[in-house]
Amino acid sequence: MRSDDIRELNIELPKLKNGKNEFRFEIGKKFFTHFESSLVEEGRVSVILDLYKSLNQLDAHFRFEGEIELLCDRCMLPFAYPVIREQRLIYAYRDSGIQEDDSEDEVIYMEPKNHLLDISQEVYDFICLEVPIRKVPESCKEDCPNNPLNLLKDKGIIGEVEASEENTDPRWEALKKLKSDN
Repeated sequence: MRSDDIRELNIELPKLKNGKNEFRFEIGKKFFTHFESSLVEEGRVSVILDLYKSLNQLDAHFRFEGEIELLCDRCMLPFAYPVIREQRLIYAYRDSGIQEDDSEDEVIYMEPKNHLLDISQEVYDFICLEVPIRKVPESCKEDCPNNPLNLLKDKGIIGEVEASEENTDPRWEALKKLKSDN
């Protein structure tokens, strides 16, 4: 899964100075192809990583800004979706005296002998967290030619349904009146 395309997301730990270290990465289509069954196939996202090094841990502040391309759930046409996110993680060494606790989602434990920090999985995961469950852009509601509502209007089906609602059974009118009295 790893190749030269995402090698830039590997940070050499011995080269880090104590205190703040800043990194900038540009994520594109080649990055997303390295993950099987990816939710995102295309996009351009800028990642700024502020990595604060101390004696026994690294405090990472990620900032993401850009766009990813998603497919509309209604019409399957691609559209650009904005990505703006900030995230914090702590990378701690296993022997640093910090108690390992499964409830701490923001802490990732590393082996002390690690000399390379690969952040590609974390970057991918944070970008995928921005993907909405329902992927429908605002423009699809009104002028999308493949919107099912527009297709029904073009065939005259929606007009027929609205007309048939006007010819309702009179017994329902009595029930509606009871409901409106309350």
